[in-house]
Amino acid sequence: MFINKIALTRIVHLKYRINQTNDSMKNKIFLFAFVSVFALVSCDKNDDSDNGGTTPLTTQQKITGNWNGFLSVINYYENGVKIDSLTETYDITDEDFDFNADGNLYYSVAGTPQDTFSWSLIDNSSLLIDSTTFSIDKIKLLEFYIRTSQDITDTASGLTLTVENYIELTK
Repeated sequence: MFINKIALTRIVHLKYRINQTNDSMKNKIFLFAFVSVFALVSCDKNDDSDNGGTTPLTTQQKITGNWNGFLSVINYYENGVKIDSLTETYDITDEDFDFNADGNLYYSVAGTPQDTFSWSLIDNSSLLIDSTTFSIDKIKLLEFYIRTSQDITDTASGLTLTVENYIELTK
């Protein structure tokens, strides 16, 4: 783990400095090192465990529940090259996505129900909503990022346009 490497490097450095200081300074530096390492390896509020902090949640458990929309970004790619001038960004903070354990996704806008979709977990990195597959970019207790894309090919010109929709949801 990256944080553990940083913590170990700091401990080695502090041990070297301890050997070059007097006894009263040794105690202060050791205490500082201990507090620093403890702070670096402590879990944050957005970890992957239940309220007790000991049992990891499954991807299904993390997804199930009500999610608030945050951001939707639509990117366009022509033959694999992103067309920055066409990128569209939408604030979707008034949209709610309620992923129920029964496989129904209830979608509402400003508290008003709009539609119901079916949803299921394909594996830990992909999700099916109705007939559309989404990749799961991030899933934590408070953050859920998904992405889907669709290729549209013009057979006459051979041009392929890919439309990608990236959605950020929060609790």
